[in-house]
Amino acid sequence: MGKIGNYEYPELSISEALKIAEILVKDFQGKASDLDNFAKAIGHKTYNSGSFYNKLADMRRYGLMDKKEVEATELSKIIAHPKDNAERQQAINKAITNITLFERLKERLKTKNPALEQFRTQLIEVTQDRNKTSNDAEKIRKIYIEALSNINENIELNKEINTDRTKRENKGNMISANIGDVLIEMPKDKRYIKIAENLLQNLKAQIELEEEVTKEAKKG
Repeated sequence: MGKIGNYEYPELSISEALKIAEILVKDFQGKASDLDNFAKAIGHKTYNSGSFYNKLADMRRYGLMDKKEVEATELSKIIAHPKDNAERQQAINKAITNITLFERLKERLKTKNPALEQFRTQLIEVTQDRNKTSNDAEKIRKIYIEALSNINENIELNKEINTDRTKRENKGNMISANIGDVLIEMPKDKRYIKIAENLLQNLKAQIELEEEVTKEAKKG
């Protein structure tokens, strides 16, 4: 894992991180108790190496590994065993957006494939670290471009559209009433109509009582 300014970023590509997540879930049943075997499974001769622990740190940064144990998170489990392609893509999108630096750059750059000079300028603006940017901009840019190429924003958009549609459909099956700041909602069913009427009558009586008290206070 690298660091620039106050931001940490992964040196492990998202594609490699997804492969490791699947190995952890499918070959180690979600938890690697034997670190040496796990290290070999993901391309290391031994677990006793800095590069191995850097990979673990990057997996945690993506949200694909538990912060303490070498154990798969729910995100990794979804990626390895999704109910459908859309769910897997949503999990991948989430893993990438867990990298705060990439999110900040994405907001500014408005493109998944920025030119190096454009990227360097925004990296300085975001991190306020000119020295590291001068040395690492090209390396970070490659990781950024590879990560964003794996995002499918239409998946999230469709999810939001479906959620809004569900809300509208549910709304049509509800009894709604507003009185001042009070909103009452109940299922559109005969059993609840009487309850709603009683609630509204009680609320009306309370308001009338408050108005009467206010009037008496003014007279006094």
